[in-house]
Amino acid sequence: MASRCLLWKSVRTNEVVLGKNDEVFTDWLKANQVNHMAVDHFEVGQKVTARIRYNHGGAKAVISEVTEDSFSLTFEEPVRAVTPGQAVVLYDGDYVLGGGTICR
Repeated sequence: MASRCLLWKSVRTNEVVLGKNDEVFTDWLKANQVNHMAVDHFEVGQKVTARIRYNHGGAKAVISEVTEDSFSLTFEEPVRAVTPGQAVVLYDGDYVLGGGTICR
């Protein structure tokens, strides 16, 4: 089932608009294609800093689900524009723990 989006063109500002700003925030994501760097595995309840794109400063999160090939994160505060297909990289301070590809 395809998801539906609100899409319109604002004649006043000459912009294409997809939804409203507050509609692009979420407090959760799921990632697959997991890559472990500094750890052998992730653990439920593990606190991390997650970067959801190259120039994102990072957001505090907790790993809420782990399977063999995926994990889910719950953010302390909603983050903007979590985008499927982008990488999520998990940090503990300055250490890269690993990451995955955002799928939801």
